[in-house]
Amino acid sequence: MRALWPYLALYKRHKWLLLLGIVLAIVTLLASIGLLTLSGWFLSASAVVGVAGIYSFNYMLPAAGVRGAAIIRTAGRYFERLVSHDATFRVLQHLRVFTFSKLLPLSPAGLARFRQGELLNRVVADVDTLDHLYLRVISPLVGALVVILVVTVGLSVLDVTLALTLGGIMLLTLLVMPPLFYRAGKPAGESITRLRGQYRQHLTSWLQGQAELMLFNASDRYRQQNGKKRKRAGWMRSVARLS
Repeated sequence: MRALWPYLALYKRHKWLLLLGIVLAIVTLLASIGLLTLSGWFLSASAVVGVAGIYSFNYMLPAAGVRGAAIIRTAGRYFERLVSHDATFRVLQHLRVFTFSKLLPLSPAGLARFRQGELLNRVVADVDTLDHLYLRVISPLVGALVVILVVTVGLSVLDVTLALTLGGIMLLTLLVMPPLFYRAGKPAGESITRLRGQYRQHLTSWLQGQAELMLFNASDRYRQQNGKKRKRAGWMRSVARLS
């Protein structure tokens, strides 16, 4: 976690845009919960009233609420994706500039211990991986925490014991599941990172030594080796997503 603090400092440049993305995510989640709750109540109330209350039951107001919640959910999801990805791209833009500003002052002797494929992997893959930090870690966790608090407070109006029980279960799940899945996916993630680095290293070597490889008729064999590494990295990535 300490290694991420220098990168999290770059988020201050776009903190309001990132905060807006989190707010829109919370609004979208609340609209989804409201839509599900109102739809369930509407169907249950209609079934209880039956044909006898067809003229006395006010179905226009809940129907309008269902449509409004659906519109808010759809619009909120669209603008949340738009704002969040725009903010992420802005952060990555400054992150790439920050990375190059740290690499350029290094002497050739300092860079000699890195292979060109390894440098390419660090500049491209490592920077691109950090775009998931906000989209898949920070924003979902903050949004889930706020929604749990809102749902707990809302349920406390009906039953305090039920609200505290469900709120505690959801909060415990939020605290336990991310570290659990992190430990489960860490070996696969490390393997993917290593295979990607090897693939880019072999690809860079193949491009630089293409003349020699063609001269010794080894270009096809070298390309097949790169293809195997790429397929293995893709397979490991699929396994990581399933886990």
